[in-house]
Amino acid sequence: MVKLATFASAQRTIMRQTAAALAAYPANNLTTQTYQALLSGDSQALAQALASLPATKTEKEFEELKEHEKEVALRIEKQKDILRNPEITLIAAVFIDLPVAKLLMNLPDYNASIHVVKIYHDTIVVVMSTDKYSAFRDFLWELGADSVELSLVPLLSAGGALVSDMDSTMVTCECIDQIASLCGIEEQVASITEAAMQGKLDFTQSLRERVALLKGVKVEEFTKIIENLPITLGADTLLALLNEREWHSALVSGGFIPFATAVAQALGFKEFFANTLGQDHDALNGVVLNGEVLGEIVDANFKEKVVQNYQEQGLTTIALGDGANDLKMLQASDFAVAYHAKPVVNEHADFCIKHNDLRALLCVLEIRAWLEN
Repeated sequence: MVKLATFASAQRTIMRQTAAALAAYPANNLTTQTYQALLSGDSQALAQALASLPATKTEKEFEELKEHEKEVALRIEKQKDILRNPEITLIAAVFIDLPVAKLLMNLPDYNASIHVVKIYHDTIVVVMSTDKYSAFRDFLWELGADSVELSLVPLLSAGGALVSDMDSTMVTCECIDQIASLCGIEEQVASITEAAMQGKLDFTQSLRERVALLKGVKVEEFTKIIENLPITLGADTLLALLNEREWHSALVSGGFIPFATAVAQALGFKEFFANTLGQDHDALNGVVLNGEVLGEIVDANFKEKVVQNYQEQGLTTIALGDGANDLKMLQASDFAVAYHAKPVVNEHADFCIKHNDLRALLCVLEIRAWLEN
């Protein structure tokens, strides 16, 4: 049985305090029609949303309004300013803890406004608008938040498929390095793994090189590794949501069948793909690895094909990975998510999760769905 992650109560307390501080800020809440217009980017929808807002007040009328009415009128004016600006982008920022005062103090520098503050799965999600998206995203990253342009996030209601890597994504370790630890060569194998993930080595060649070093390892010792596999926080909840919405899901691992089987079953993936390790029977040690990989290698091309197969069925695809072997499937997908990834992978992602766990992806999917309702 793999180990599912938990969330510390102390972290939960900090998160609630942070959310409370943000919620106290006078948010510029938008109408549902405005959200949908901004997310679609459709000029006709923008015009209709603008036309649906009450007429502009004169300066004299503003003065005559009571305080509450004046606040409402000012919010309407803010919505109009947003709808009139073709450069405005809606973003979702996800975090657990963040220097709230620094965020609020710097909002004017990016012409940014807060619209919604929500808590999903012990994580804060803030919907904001800005006309300086790239600079604002970098600023948020420096503060400890992961952010994404909301129009890029798929709708759960549309149906789709998640295609995810396993090692250092769904689990927080590299399984091949764990096998190497059984024979005292973890550092040697891990250095090759790291170079392959950065794209410095050919994946298939490096895989065969590492597996050759594992020759003689007892297969029965895999059981202990599997029992202690550390599942990434949020992975189980993410899959539960997608299964509830009847999404397809595939775990595509450059690792090995025994581990992928356990992780896929624990998390609820609909299907999984991984590599097969060659085995021999040793009279003294029982079943041992023979240092070979059998059959087709689950490499970058294989992963890309899994994504394309779902797309051929008319499904919206989300690809999730961290290493160079995931690049092709990320580039082929409709929504590419880099999870604590190498720089070469981040460059090709729609959403880079650098600070948070997998609840970040879960949260942006849920806030996108909420804005459409």
